[in-house]
Amino acid sequence: MALRSRIEALVARWTPILGLQHWMIEVRFDQRNHQATCAARPEYEEAVLRFNLPVIAREVRLPGALEDLVVHELCHCITWNAKVPGFNQEHLTTQVARAILRAHRGAA
Repeated sequence: MALRSRIEALVARWTPILGLQHWMIEVRFDQRNHQATCAARPEYEEAVLRFNLPVIAREVRLPGALEDLVVHELCHCITWNAKVPGFNQEHLTTQVARAILRAHRGAA
């Protein structure tokens, strides 16, 4: 399966798991500097996820790493406006995504 299709399938799979099924989530593919980004507007339940396919193809190689990346970007929708002392937003999102993935993989 092509990388683009795998990402789209993971977004479709994880959106309802994370309770984002009512959100309008747009997936775009472009060549920005990062592997992936999210711009969320929780007040409107909207988000744009961007994935840089050449960077991902080069850097995301470990089993499960693509799923981790997609879940992380989707978790930005949940943590977008969160302010937790001692955590910057990116670190908080990483911690939330890891906890969700551990729980999900342990349940499988």
